[in-house]
Amino acid sequence: MQSSKVPAAEPSDYERALAGVDFPASKFAILERSRDKGGIDREAIEMLERLPKEEYETLDELIAAVRALYVDDG
Repeated sequence: MQSSKVPAAEPSDYERALAGVDFPASKFAILERSRDKGGIDREAIEMLERLPKEEYETLDELIAAVRALYVDDG
């Protein structure tokens, strides 16, 4: 039986990291904006760095990509 990874980052970490990002947004723009924020769990930034696509059309698309990374990590 595979154990699930328990996220250390809270939803509020992602809310703060992504506040002010205008979509569509490139992965570069998302990372630049999120790195400028203080008090965000490092895991949130690490997950954003692992995003597979170079551009995201909507916030919902980006959130789905982050969730998929957690699922893939098990």
